[in-house]
Order: sequence, then structure tokens, then C-alpha cells
Amino acid sequence: EDGFSGVGFPGGGAAAFSAAPAAESNGRVEGRTILLERYTLPTKEFPNGRLEIAAGGKLLYEGDLPYKNGVRGERTFPFVKQDCMKQPSKFFGTSVVDRLIPVQRAYNAVRNRKHEFLNRISAGVLAVEDGSVDTDALAEEGLAPGKILVYRQGSKAPEMLNLGNLPSDFAEEEEWLEKEFSVVSGVSDLSQSSTPTRVTSATGLQLLLSQDDSRLAATKENMFSAMKEIARQTVRLYKQFAGNARLLCVAGEGGKTQAYYFSAEELSCDDVVFETEENLGANERKETILSLLSAGILTDDGGKISQQNKNRILDAFGLGSYENCRDISALHADCAREENLKIRAGEKAKTDDLDDHDVHIAEHSRFYISQEGRSSMSENARKALAAHIREHMEKKAARDTEKTPV
Repeated sequence: EDGFSGVGFPGGGAAAFSAAPAAESNGRVEGRTILLERYTLPTKEFPNGRLEIAAGGKLLYEGDLPYKNGVRGERTFPFVKQDCMKQPSKFFGTSVVDRLIPVQRAYNAVRNRKHEFLNRISAGVLAVEDGSVDTDALAEEGLAPGKILVYRQGSKAPEMLNLGNLPSDFAEEEEWLEKEFSVVSGVSDLSQSSTPTRVTSATGLQLLLSQDDSRLAATKENMFSAMKEIARQTVRLYKQFAGNARLLCVAGEGGKTQAYYFSAEELSCDDVVFETEENLGANERKETILSLLSAGILTDDGGKISQQNKNRILDAFGLGSYENCRDISALHADCAREENLKIRAGEKAKTDDLDDHDVHIAEHSRFYISQEGRSSMSENARKALAAHIREHMEKKAARDTEKTPV
């Protein structure tokens, strides 16, 4: 039996079936077998759901659903369904391909009729007078190149019928169906690396790009929803199985890897949001930054660009990783972020006389008032960070006093 996958509702409860695909359809293959899994949602008979696993004709597991991956600790399917386009009151969604099938069939029919007509024209139809030629021999042998055709004396010579030219309706219908493909699928001329002949302005091209994005908006939203649900279930599984201490490595600001220790008790929320949903490409982002620079939005009142903005612009242009392009203030900012993590973990962070106190005060204050800082730091850690900021302010005031001439 081949592998199968589906969803059914036996006995009033929902169940999911899944199986690995068979290696071959005919015969058994040594070293391979079909794994069958059946998931049943919680019912009155089985409050924790049911999971049965079978392979090789043997029942390997039968018991409750092992994962508390639902809302409020409920047990549910460990799967996430992603639809291209959802259908109201239906479990399975639809896709653009389903909408293109009727157009494809009509297009194939037009192409077939077109080729039949061309074949008829190229093969030709020979008209002969009754009894003038041997029609049986002519039908069997055909009109080979250089063949001598003998017909009865006094009769009309055989001639090819004029079938006319290919009607223009075929070309018009074919062109209309090709345009219908573009409209239904949401693939414009710009997506096919071609520019419409009547659109030459940048505004018009941007409007066409916006139309392409709007056609994909529903599919994009469904894809993001599925990704969020996968992340929520992952967080719930960590909350169930993480235990007392787990090590998590994440990419922090500037592409620097940071390690965090956490326990299952700290995962008190499973809300997932996307930090950025940027639709701009690399070149568009660079053009946007250059436009902001030209408008003076990234400069201060004196018309100068701060060092932090310079570093961010270099990062956006892909030059932030070069040591010669990064100012020393970026290193001070990285050091301040590491101190934030130490203070949050309950460790002691000392100030240094060579610290850029302005940068440290800005980074510590940003973390102190941010949502991440308020939710992740304890009350003692917040007091320690506030004391650390005051220490930087005192050293900064002392340094400014030394520089002030008497």
C-alpha cells in the first residue's frame, strides 16, 4: 500500500493520518517499511487525544498526544496548515493554479485547433475528377516529390484545393488567453523582465509593482500566519520540555552571536510578532536611504550626520563588517550592550575610564526603557542598571570638569 495523508472525522472526533511514502509501489524493499501515524483530537472518551503509530504490521505506540502545543496547554495536532488562498467553510484552501486550469484548457484547445488547421494546409487536399486517376494507388502512395501523375485523357487535371490562410481569430484568442494568464496568476510584464510599451515613467512602473504586491498580499498573509503558528507551537514545546536550563544562541545586533540561558518557567507568553516585515529589496533600501539623506532627515539641526547614523548607513550598504569603516563608537555601543546582558543576568558591570560615556549612557538608557528591558529584568537588575548609568554620568561630569579651563 502506498503512503497516504488526509484528514477525517471518525466517530465525531477529528483525526489526522500521515505516512512516509513507499519506496516502491510493487513489492517490498529490504530495509524499508511504511510508518503510519494517526492523531486524534481530544474527545470525551480520550480527554488528552490519541496517538497510534504502526510500522511493519506492528503497533509501536498507542497513548495520549504527547505535545501540549495548543492554546492554554491543550493537546492538538503538531501540524500547521498553510493555504495559498483560504476558502470559506472549507478545510482545504485553493491556489492560483486551480484558477488557471480552465484558462489552460481553453488555451490548449485553441493551440490544438490551430495545429490541426496548419497540418491540413501543409498536407493539402487533392481534388480529382471521378475516374481520371487510380484513386486507390494515389491514396496508398500519396504525392511523393517528383512523382509522375497519370490521369485519363480528356479529363480535368487533378489540383490542390485552396484552403485559405489561417484565420486571425486563432491569433486573437491565443493572445487574449495569454493576457488572461497574467491577470489571473498575478504575474505582470515586470515580473517577466519586460516593460509595458505604454508605461515609461517611474511612477507608472512603481504602480505596476504595487499591483503585483497587492495580488500576493493574501498569500503572503497566509504564509506569515503559518510561520507565526509554527513559532507559537515551538515556544509551547520549549515550555513543556525545556526543563531548568537551556542554552539558546541568537544573532544580535550587528550580526553578533549571543547566548542566553533560560528555563521553562520563564516562558510565560507565546505571542509571536515579526520585528520587521520589510518588502524593500537591497537596491530599493539603498535608494531610500539616499533619498532620506538628500532630504536632510538623517542629519541634525546643524546639518551633520551623527556617528551612529553613519554606522547604520554603512551597515545598510553592506560595509558595516569592515573594520576600517566602523568608528570606535560602534565598538563602545557593542560593549554597552554586553554590559546590559550582564546586569540583566545579575552580574556586576564596572565602568572604565576609557569608556565613551555618552554612547554608554545612550545604550543603557535605551535598554532600560525598552520593552525588552522592562519585561526581562528583575527589580534588582533595574536598580543595578540605573546605578550603573549614574556612575557613567558622574564620570562624564568629572571628565568635562577637567577639560573646562579655569
